[in-house]
Amino acid sequence: MKRLIIIAIILSFLLPNVALAQDFDRMGMLESLVENVIVPKHETFVTDAATLEAALQALDAEPSAVNLLAAQEAWRIAWASWAETVVFSSRRLQIVQNQVSKPPANTEFIDDFILDEENILDADFIAGVGSTSKGLPAIEYFIFDPQGDAQTILAALQDNPRRMAYLIALGESLLDNAEEILVMWQGTSAEDFVGADQAGTVLRSSISMVTNDMAALTEGIAQMKIGLPLGTRFDNDPDPDPTEAEAFRSRASTIQIIHNLIGLRDAFTGAEEIGFDDYLDFLAAEYNGEQLSDAIIAQIDATITSLQALEQPLAIAVVESPDTVLAIQNEVTQLLILLRVDMANQLGVTITFNDNDGD
Repeated sequence: MKRLIIIAIILSFLLPNVALAQDFDRMGMLESLVENVIVPKHETFVTDAATLEAALQALDAEPSAVNLLAAQEAWRIAWASWAETVVFSSRRLQIVQNQVSKPPANTEFIDDFILDEENILDADFIAGVGSTSKGLPAIEYFIFDPQGDAQTILAALQDNPRRMAYLIALGESLLDNAEEILVMWQGTSAEDFVGADQAGTVLRSSISMVTNDMAALTEGIAQMKIGLPLGTRFDNDPDPDPTEAEAFRSRASTIQIIHNLIGLRDAFTGAEEIGFDDYLDFLAAEYNGEQLSDAIIAQIDATITSLQALEQPLAIAVVESPDTVLAIQNEVTQLLILLRVDMANQLGVTITFNDNDGD
């Protein structure tokens, strides 16, 4: 009996708000997240993927510097809007999500596919290749040069029509996958998401899974998106390596991380509707004498501000301003602690992720 009492006491500290949580409208929060965050962000991505696909078609019709710049800008916009969706990197959708972005692009495979003239380079072919040979990272490989040399890019596309064919197929495939994910979130995935309304202590509940997704995204930013190029990912990491930055060719790594965090903030606040912040407030969760929700929002905003203040692309800053990048990484780590420890404990959620690929 004494042992049972001790276990009960321990659980009361680890899961202080489970009883209270029964009175919070979790299903209403999940419905609001679908309606106000998940679906709108995927609608935006579909629009941006369509714009990118059209820009690539225009580049094919007229391979000019003007059309290349338009395609590059369309890619940056699509990359940013996708970055806001990945906080919902749901295991339910992970296979199709990887078709959109599974960095880094495997450029050797891509080049081999192009070289083999037996391959018919269309959207059907792209659908059958591995995730690292398609999606946004693969498109970046074709339309960006780390040195920013438009003529080099255009010459490569014009000199080898099969490169252009592969690029056009990538754009078509990307739009197909973007539309598929949106349809899923408008239907069965949304139903499953809301239907998995259970206490956070249930590992397969949506509350638990989204909390895990938030923590996994944040750890991925700290360890992979920043730590790898900075050289702090492992104890025996070499010197900073700019090519490890997720979008080193386009110099868009920083903006992608910023939009990851914008997506995280909207997931947490419910885009100013019902969100995890309201759940924590309902539970009277505190951190150092203030509401835990306010502390988390403030840390997200502080991290975004630190990234916006970075005057160089991340791929350059890791070499020329490593202390500044390290300070940004520390901001992300502080956010991770708030999510993985403080928020998870208040919600009674077990953090189960062990995959730090960033998305």
